[in-house]
Amino acid sequence: MTILRYERIVILFKKVIAFVIIFSIANLASFANVENSKTLKLQADMSDYDFSTNVNIEKLLRKNLQNLGNVIFTIIPMGVVVSFDSLLFFDNGSDELRQNSYCILDIIANLLALVNKSCLVESTTSANSFYNSKYNSNWELSIVRAGNIQEYLISTRKIPPDKFRANGFGEIMPVVRYQGKTQERINFIIFNYEESFRR
Repeated sequence: MTILRYERIVILFKKVIAFVIIFSIANLASFANVENSKTLKLQADMSDYDFSTNVNIEKLLRKNLQNLGNVIFTIIPMGVVVSFDSLLFFDNGSDELRQNSYCILDIIANLLALVNKSCLVESTTSANSFYNSKYNSNWELSIVRAGNIQEYLISTRKIPPDKFRANGFGEIMPVVRYQGKTQERINFIIFNYEESFRR
């Protein structure tokens, strides 16, 4: 009887170990691109570009950020939007920046300094994001998330306060569907009103 119980414990232990290994591998794979971004350097051949055009700004951003994972680049009349999966920056329901996110924010800070444009960071959530948080609404959670990004870039990376703003929209902004799943997003809008849009 004792031997049978021991064998069951051993089998259970092996299953737990196997689960931990599989989970660890999956987690490492998900954030491999983020870890690799620590070695990313700004593309030197872009430093002489004319950043008065949104096309060139988008090229710079794409060259330096496209390998970080699910990043979406969009040119709009007011400038360029770079949209990230919020899980690169925050755990579900959390407003605390992930350790892995600082390398991304450092790259973004360098890019903003290079193009010398104003920027707005927007945080959006899915419908039930705040359920696992200390906040009473998605709007509150998204506001604090955006504010924490702003605080890091201004305090640590010395982005001029007059060139960086933050806002949160909770679940009222459209969420992006990626591989069949809705996602919470962190959007950086680099403002650049080209001459053709000022008329």
